[in-house]
Amino acid sequence: MTHAPSLRGRSRELGVLVGLLDQAAGAAGAMAVVEGEAGIGKTTLVGAAIDHAVARGVPVYRCAARDMESHRPFGVVRDALGIHLDAAGHREREIAEVLDGNHTALESGAWAATQFWVEEAVLALLDELTRSGPVVVVAEDLHWADPASLAVLARLARATAEVPVVAIWTLRPLPRRAEVAAAVSALPPTAVRCRLGPLTEPDVHGLAEQLAGAALGPRLRRLLAGAGGNPLFVSEVIGVLLAEGALIRNAEGAIDVSEGAALPSFAMAVLDHLSFLAPATVQLLGTASVLGSSFSVAALSQVTHQPVGALWPMLAEALAAQVLTEDGERLAFRHDLIHDAFYDDLPAAVRDGLHADAATALEAAGAGAAAVAEHVIRSARALGPDAVTRLRQAAAEAAASGAPGVAADLLQAALAAAGRDARLHAALNADLGLALVAAGRPAEGESVLREVLASGAADDREAAARAALQQALLVQGRLADALAAAESGAASPGLSVADRARFAARASMSRLFVGDVAGALAAAVAAEADAVAAGDIPAEVRAILTQAHVASLQARWHEAKDHAARSVALIDLDRSAETHESLPYHVQAQVLTAVEEFDAALAAAASARRAAETFGVADSLVMAHLVGANALFWSGRWDDALAAYETAVSLAEDTGTAWQVEALCTMTLIRCWQGDRPAASDLLARADAKVAAGHAQFRVGWRQWARSVLAEAQGDFAAAVDVLVPAWQMCAAAGIGAELRAFGPHLAGVAVAAGRTELAKEIAAALESQAAANPGLVGVQATALRVRGLATGDPDVLLEALTVHRSGPHIHGRARCAEAAASALARAGRLSAARSAGEEAVQLYSELGAEGELARARADLRSAGLRLGVRGRRRRPTSGWAALTDTEAHVARLVAQRLSNPEIAQAMFLSRRTVGHHVSHLLAKLGMSARTELAAAAARGPIEQLGEHAE
Repeated sequence: MTHAPSLRGRSRELGVLVGLLDQAAGAAGAMAVVEGEAGIGKTTLVGAAIDHAVARGVPVYRCAARDMESHRPFGVVRDALGIHLDAAGHREREIAEVLDGNHTALESGAWAATQFWVEEAVLALLDELTRSGPVVVVAEDLHWADPASLAVLARLARATAEVPVVAIWTLRPLPRRAEVAAAVSALPPTAVRCRLGPLTEPDVHGLAEQLAGAALGPRLRRLLAGAGGNPLFVSEVIGVLLAEGALIRNAEGAIDVSEGAALPSFAMAVLDHLSFLAPATVQLLGTASVLGSSFSVAALSQVTHQPVGALWPMLAEALAAQVLTEDGERLAFRHDLIHDAFYDDLPAAVRDGLHADAATALEAAGAGAAAVAEHVIRSARALGPDAVTRLRQAAAEAAASGAPGVAADLLQAALAAAGRDARLHAALNADLGLALVAAGRPAEGESVLREVLASGAADDREAAARAALQQALLVQGRLADALAAAESGAASPGLSVADRARFAARASMSRLFVGDVAGALAAAVAAEADAVAAGDIPAEVRAILTQAHVASLQARWHEAKDHAARSVALIDLDRSAETHESLPYHVQAQVLTAVEEFDAALAAAASARRAAETFGVADSLVMAHLVGANALFWSGRWDDALAAYETAVSLAEDTGTAWQVEALCTMTLIRCWQGDRPAASDLLARADAKVAAGHAQFRVGWRQWARSVLAEAQGDFAAAVDVLVPAWQMCAAAGIGAELRAFGPHLAGVAVAAGRTELAKEIAAALESQAAANPGLVGVQATALRVRGLATGDPDVLLEALTVHRSGPHIHGRARCAEAAASALARAGRLSAARSAGEEAVQLYSELGAEGELARARADLRSAGLRLGVRGRRRRPTSGWAALTDTEAHVARLVAQRLSNPEIAQAMFLSRRTVGHHVSHLLAKLGMSARTELAAAAARGPIEQLGEHAE
C-alpha cells in the first residue's frame, strides 16, 4: 500500500475504517470521524482507506474544506458531489441553480427554506448515486467548513442508517467552532470515532528508521523525542537532516546525527527547505499564504498585481521544492503546517495589510462577496464603513444561497465593524435576527429581534422581524408568548393594513394553540374580514383555516370540510410560500380523513408534501407525512401507516421540528393491536421522553389513550379507565369533539369491562350528539350506536351498529363492533348469531394484521361462552416474500428493476423517505443487506419465490 511508511502506528484505526467499508459493501451505511491535530496523519489514514474502497470498485466522493472559504455557502458539499451548472446529472444541476439563486421554485428571502430544500435534494441525490451499491463520501478538514455544508453533512451522517453511504469526516479536535461542535454532537450513536494521538516512541523510531534507511543512533533518538510524536514533524526533520548531510553512520552501523547538528523546529525545517529558493519566491509564498492553504493562481495574480507569466518562475521553483503541490485547478501548500509556517512568519501588520489588499483586489476582479468577506474579516485595517458594506453584501449572497448560518456569521462581523452608528446597528441586527431564526438558533434570534423592535428602528423590516420573532417563540414551544407577539404585530401602527391582517390571522391560530377555542374562532372571523378588505390572500387563507380547525375540533366536520375547500381554492389566486405557510392542503387532508374520504385525504396529503418539498419547509413536510399517516391509520392500512409515521418521526428528529409525540402515540396503538407489546411500550416511552424534554402535545389525550390501550392489553381495565378519564373530561369541558370521537369508543369499552356503565352511557350520549350534528358520516353513526350498545349490553343495538359499520370504511371499528355483538349475543344465549358475528370479527382482525386484538377477542369471547375456530387469514410469516405487505412487495419489484428511491417514490406517489423505510423493512424480511442482492435475485428468477417456505 502506498501509504505504508506514514501509517506506522495507525494499523488499528485503518482496520476500523476498512472494516466499515467492508461491512457497508452490503449494509445500509456507516459513519466515521477521524480527529487529530495537524500533521498527525489524518489525510494519510483516510487516503489508505480510500485506496481500499477504490480497489473494491466503490465510488468515492472526496473533498476538503479550505481555510479561506469557511463562508462559501455549501462549498464543501458542492465540491464533494460535483454540484455545478455544467454537471452531467440533472439533480446536480438543479441544486446548483438553487444555490446560484436561479431557481424559481424558492422565493427570495426564504433562507431556512432554501437550506432545507438543499439538504433534501442532496439526500435524494445520494439515493440516486447508491442505487447500484454503496458509495463513500469523504469530507476532510471540517474545522474550516461553512455552516451550510455542516448542516447537510450532519443530515447525511444520520441518514447512513438508511442509505448505503460510508461517510468519513476528518477534523482537528480544538479549537472547535460552535457549528462544528453541534454537527459532531448530533452524530448518530453508531458513528465510529477515531482519535489520532501522537505516535508512541517505538512508532516514532520505526518511522524514522524507514525514512532514514537504517537503525537510529542514540543522539538521533534523543533529538526525535522533541518531535512530540507528530509524524509530519518526524518526516520533515529527517528530510532536512538527510538533505544537509547531517546524518552519519556510527560504529555500530546505525544512523545518527553528526556532532554539532541540532534538531530543528518545524518552522526551521521549512526554512531549511527554502534556503536554496530565491528571495522573491519566498516572498511570493508568504503572500500566497494569505490566500489560504490552497489558492488559485488567478487570485494570486490579482493580489500581487503581476501577470501569471511573471509569477510562474517562482511558482515553478516552489513546486519543484515540493513546498506547493497541484490541487486540481488550484495550487496548495503541501501541508497545512507548511502553510501555517509561512502565514505565522508574516508580521501582524503586514498580514492584515495583505488581507486588506486581497479584499480590494478580489472585489475589483469581480470575485464573489464571500471570497472578499473572508479577507475583510481577517483584516483589522480594513474594518470600517467599507468593511460593513462588503460583509453585508456577502451576507445577502449567503442568504440568497440558503445559508442563513453563514449570513449570521458575516452579519456579526459587520456589527463588530459598524462603530457607533445606531441606525446601522439596527439595520444589521434586523438582518441578523432573521438569519439566526432561519439558521435554527431561535433563542439568539429572539434576543436580537426584541432589541430591534424595542429600538423602533426596524423601519421596513418590522413585519419580517415580528414574523421571525413569533416563529422563534413557536419553535421554542412558548405558545402564549407567540400569541402575544402576533397580537402586537396586528396592533402595530408601523405596519401596512395587509401586514396587520396577516398578524391578526396568525393570532387567531395562536389562540387555538393555547386552548382558547372560542377566542380563536372569533379572532379568525374578524381576521378574515380584515384580510378580504386588505386584499391579502395569505391572511385570508390562514384565517379560514383557523375556522376549519375550530369546526373540526368541535365535531362540525361538514363545516370544516367547506372551510378547508375554500382555503385550497384560494391557492390558485396566490401560490406564494406565505399562502402555503398555514398548511391548507394539510388541513384539508385532516378534515377529509374526519369525513371518511380517505382516498381524497391521501391525495391532499400528497399535495401537501409536494408543496412542502417545493418551498423547502421542514415542519410542513413533517406534517404532510403525518396527515397522510393518519388517513392510512383510520382506514386500516396499518403497515403503511407505520412506515409513514416512521418517516415523519425521523424527519422531525433530523430537522428539530415538533409533531413527534402524537405520531409515537399512534404507532403505540398500532403495535399494541398488532400484538407487539414490547415495541408498543418502547414507543410510548419515547413519547413520554419527548414530553419531558418540552415537546408540545398537539392532540389532547392521545398519550393517555396509548397508555390505556396497553393497560387493556394487559387485562387491567380499571387502570385503562383511570388513565384516560381525565383526558375525556378535559375534552368534554372544552368542547373538543374530535378527540372524544377518537378515543371515546375505546374508553367506553374498557369502562364496561371495569363495571363503570354510567361512564359508558355518558360517552354514548356525547357520541350520539356528534352523530346528530354530522348526518351522512357512517363511521360516526355506527360508533354512536356501538357505544350505546356497549353501555346497555343490548345485542340488538350492537347488531344494528354492525350493519351500519358494514357500509362504512372503518375496519377496526367494525371488528370491535362485531366482537362486542358476538359477546353480547353469546351471553344472551343466541349462539348461532354470536358465532357469525365472532367469525366476522376474527376475519376483520386477521385482515388488519391485528394479532393482539385477535388474541384479546378470542379470550373475551371464550369468557362469554363462545369458542371460535381458526378461520381467518393465515398469519403473515416473519420472513420471506410472504412476509411483505402489499406496498413492500410493490416496492421490492421496483427495487429489483434497479430504480432509485426517488424514482420509486414518483411511480408510487410516495415520498422518497417513506420508500426508504419500506426498502429497509423489506430487505430485512428477505434476509438481504443490500438492494443489489434483490436485483441479482430477480435476474435469476421470479423474486416472489424468495423465502416462500420461511416462517
